[in-house]
Amino acid sequence: MMALAVSALVPLPLLAQGGGQGGQPGRGGMMAARALVEQGSVEFLVSKAAELSIGDAQKAQLQAIATRWAETVKEPREQVKAGMPQAGQPQGGDREAMMARMQTLRPHMQKLVDEDAKALEAAMKLLDDTQRVAAKTLLDERAASMRPRRGGGGG
Repeated sequence: MMALAVSALVPLPLLAQGGGQGGQPGRGGMMAARALVEQGSVEFLVSKAAELSIGDAQKAQLQAIATRWAETVKEPREQVKAGMPQAGQPQGGDREAMMARMQTLRPHMQKLVDEDAKALEAAMKLLDDTQRVAAKTLLDERAASMRPRRGGGGG
């Protein structure tokens, strides 16, 4: 049971560490941080309550965890949101300046990821086995949707 809960925690930290791209920070880490700025993992699960067959009592408990998480990461969340290029914004320009900005954001991004993992671990303990499996599937799908797409087909 604990192994399942821990495996559900793996996707976001991996993305924050570079999304499996040789451990280099880059779009994977930025995308994971941007996702957490918009919605933490437990907030995401609360939004999927119907799909997870979560009852009102469980939903209230999950919402309390999500609220505590949001309060804990309020400052790093604001720092990351303010420091990251917004979706649709041109990404060109001074690469060194962008890398320096990402270096200053790294501790804030890491705080988001670390606190999200703690909140998610607490949330998973509230779910039964069936809900845990469904939650892990939804979280995996969310993580997959955040991964940068690699161009080019085979051929």
